[in-house]
Amino acid sequence: MRKNSVIIGLLYFCVSAIYAQKLPSQVGYVDNGRCSYFINDRGGAYTRSGEVYDMKAMEGAHPLIPFGSLVRVTNLDNGKIAILRINDRPLSHKRILDVTHKAADKLGILADSAWAANVQVVVLKLNVKRNANRNYDNLVKNQPITVTNIAPASSSSASSKTLSPLAQKFKKVNLYSASGQVVSLRGYAIQVSGFGQVEKAIQVAKEMTAKYNRQFYIQSGWSQGARYYRVVTGEYASKELAKKSLALLKDKGITGFVRPHFKK
Repeated sequence: MRKNSVIIGLLYFCVSAIYAQKLPSQVGYVDNGRCSYFINDRGGAYTRSGEVYDMKAMEGAHPLIPFGSLVRVTNLDNGKIAILRINDRPLSHKRILDVTHKAADKLGILADSAWAANVQVVVLKLNVKRNANRNYDNLVKNQPITVTNIAPASSSSASSKTLSPLAQKFKKVNLYSASGQVVSLRGYAIQVSGFGQVEKAIQVAKEMTAKYNRQFYIQSGWSQGARYYRVVTGEYASKELAKKSLALLKDKGITGFVRPHFKK
């Protein structure tokens, strides 16, 4: 019996390790974090994908997952699950997901009278066009990827006394390359994402550097008492120049906001 438990444990670890290596643009990518919802129809606003926002659609906003991707969202607070199509970016960098009113209802966020929930997001399918009824459950029936065979990302907190060998390279508050070398830049940068796990920040920085042919860095610091790793790009003398550059980068699919580099 004990031998079987060990074998099952090893298989679980191997599957988890495989999926942990996935990137936002790949099926199997996993992200854990906070989720909120849009309270109304947003006055007919357009999403970042160019589609008109529909509060009755099963759709949502994620900072990195490509538009048109189907994801399985699990509300870790109550176990409820919903299939969503990503077509927007969150309004706040503090959340990994913003969802429509209908999606929030299915996830039980409205019923719990909560503005936010802890969720796990798993990419199931890429390049899915918006359909007429805005419902996507039937497109992922018999989907083999389930949240039960993927290990949740470990959380990072200020009380953590041990860091992984990789995280040790990014321990000091500083700016780093994805390989862990200290980089000295001044002025302002454009932040595109942020994570509680350095491994995820490294993956995203490397992917975006290759995809957009420009360098992305990791700003290691703290947020609300916990270790936090921001993925940033650029070196601008002023906030105004950074904003102008961000406007141009949005046409290439890069979204984010302006923040200062650490002062030396």
